[in-house]
Amino acid sequence: MIKPEKNRGLRRWFFGLLMLFGFGLLSYTIYRITGEAYRQREIDQEIASLQSEIDRLNKKNKDLKEMIDYFQTEPFKEKELKDKLDMIKDGEELVYVKEKEVTANNGDEESKKPIVIVEKPHYYFWWKFFFESR
Repeated sequence: MIKPEKNRGLRRWFFGLLMLFGFGLLSYTIYRITGEAYRQREIDQEIASLQSEIDRLNKKNKDLKEMIDYFQTEPFKEKELKDKLDMIKDGEELVYVKEKEVTANNGDEESKKPIVIVEKPHYYFWWKFFFESR
């Protein structure tokens, strides 16, 4: 009859060891699952960040394409030639408008009166100098 008692102690020891191993395995599994969930959350945040950057860059790319299309239009080219190079079309005259301060009769009040100056472009005078007879 001593044998059943001996088996009982061995069973308890084996069951305790099995429970300890099961608890360790469960703890390790929970640790790995939470680590993977955290890693997945970081990856999702990075994907969202990259997607918003892609959207921003696509919008900027679209705006730049629209600007390029505008820069290639004839009205823009004509405007730039007039503004930056002082070029004019045939039959047009260049007009500069300056505002000059003029004092009124009472001397207290100053007002601006526009003065219109009509000038021809520089190349007109050179053409006239070299090619037109005197």
